[in-house]
Amino acid sequence: MIQSGAAMRVQDIVSKFSECFKQKCNEFCALKGFSPDVEVSPGDCGTVVSMIWEGVSEAGTIAMKEYVESCDVRSGRIIVDGIGARFKDSVDKEFHVGFGVATIRRRMFQPVDGGECFAPLDALFNVVDEYAFPDIRKTILHASAAMTPEEIVETLADFHVPPMSATAVKRITLETGRRMEVLRPKIEAATSLSTRLPEGVKAFVASMDGTTVPVRHAKEAGVKYPEFVVIFIHYRKSKAESC
Repeated sequence: MIQSGAAMRVQDIVSKFSECFKQKCNEFCALKGFSPDVEVSPGDCGTVVSMIWEGVSEAGTIAMKEYVESCDVRSGRIIVDGIGARFKDSVDKEFHVGFGVATIRRRMFQPVDGGECFAPLDALFNVVDEYAFPDIRKTILHASAAMTPEEIVETLADFHVPPMSATAVKRITLETGRRMEVLRPKIEAATSLSTRLPEGVKAFVASMDGTTVPVRHAKEAGVKYPEFVVIFIHYRKSKAESC
């Protein structure tokens, strides 16, 4: 088990965010030629929204960088899964933290018997061999069920998530797929109806739209089944089927 270092206080994170947000907004106003006492009208809504989102992106990225780095392991030697490792060096790596891309410095450790170095900080934040933090990966994987990588990038930009390339999106989905294939036997075993079917089931009731299909049976079988299983089959019509 990896133990993190002394993380930042919440107040320190809030202070860092507030300071950076104000600075970024002031820079934005100076760039757009807005003086501090200028009045904005409804026609300036787009500009005001851009100012706020740029401030949130910049401040959030900087605050996340300092927070994540503060959680790194401080000792010179750690033990993971019974194997000892010594501090070797500090290495920078870029991560998309949701607000933007942050260059995070991680302490690298090498097993005492030699071998490849690893960063405990990556494991603590679930970003081992990853580019994006878990929340942004979850969003991308969810969107990939309905959109192409290029469409995902455009949609994220619409919600003011700092840009991510279509190539990065493809890598996230492909790497997740590769890992799921390795785990396929365990996933199938855990989700198989054969392992979860209760005893004494008298009927299966299938549904395509969330409602159950009436089941006819012989009168001598009784009016109601004592137990039944409902299987929901969800589908979405294609454009051609909807017309």
